[in-house]
Amino acid sequence: MSVQTPTALPGAGLGFGMPNFPVRLRLPHSKNARVLLVDKVEYRELHAVAKLLVQSFYERAGLPRVLSELNRLQSNFHYDDSRHLMLAVRDEDTGDVVAYCDVDARPPPGGVATSTTYPRPYLSDLGVAKSWRRCGIATALVKVSEEVCMAWGFEHMHLKVDQTNVVARNMYAKLGYRVTSPEGIVLPVPPEGIPSDELANPVLQCTASRLMCTKEFV
Repeated sequence: MSVQTPTALPGAGLGFGMPNFPVRLRLPHSKNARVLLVDKVEYRELHAVAKLLVQSFYERAGLPRVLSELNRLQSNFHYDDSRHLMLAVRDEDTGDVVAYCDVDARPPPGGVATSTTYPRPYLSDLGVAKSWRRCGIATALVKVSEEVCMAWGFEHMHLKVDQTNVVARNMYAKLGYRVTSPEGIVLPVPPEGIPSDELANPVLQCTASRLMCTKEFV
């Protein structure tokens, strides 16, 4: 199944400098040419974001987990967005949050940032609702996040990805990200379509870890 990246509409807000939010994107015909809005998260949307993240990253999406995520998001809300942005993708027609990510360039505790301990700027919590995957939304979010980092004056962006997440690793590689600091033994990227049960074999479980990846913009 091919993946089509959403098309930025004329005057969408992408270009030089900070994106002009909301950034308007049009999905391919598979989603009836729906228009999506990439925008700064509003506080009232955090519960929807918490549910989306739990469904994206945890097998058990019970209420306690959702509340824990909600508390984390609320305590980290971007009241000062000069170096920290929480971005949501909304369906323009329904207002539903269908994807989310966090871009953080704030000084870490102690003020010393390194690419392994407190990477800055750092993209995290990139999640897309199951019914909206393989439409290029994640790619669009990464590109908007890169625009944000460049507007802040950075020439790179860091992120982490699980070694066994083949789809994500391939997406980041195509976008120009390279592994800069593996947390364990680096496994080769298996071809897409490999059964998930093969990725969960004991050998991979022993070496699986997250990989720090970095893209230099210039």
